[in-house]
Amino acid sequence: MRIGLISDTHIEDPEEDLPDRVYDIFHSVDFILHAGDIYVTQVLDRLERIAPLAAVEGNGEWDRGVKDSRLTRIREC
Repeated sequence: MRIGLISDTHIEDPEEDLPDRVYDIFHSVDFILHAGDIYVTQVLDRLERIAPLAAVEGNGEWDRGVKDSRLTRIREC
């Protein structure tokens, strides 16, 4: 199983996409872990189009009040 690990995407504009490099690297992963500081949940939507996803909150989500059922403070996989 290939797992893609990403964190601190810091994308603040919901219309802004992930860098092309992320798609290039993750195109063949089986699962993605996002380790926080997502800022907008559209990032999770885009990553889920690549592979199943698990994500945790970072301090950036707390500061911005980002809420999404896919985000938890602790994740067991």
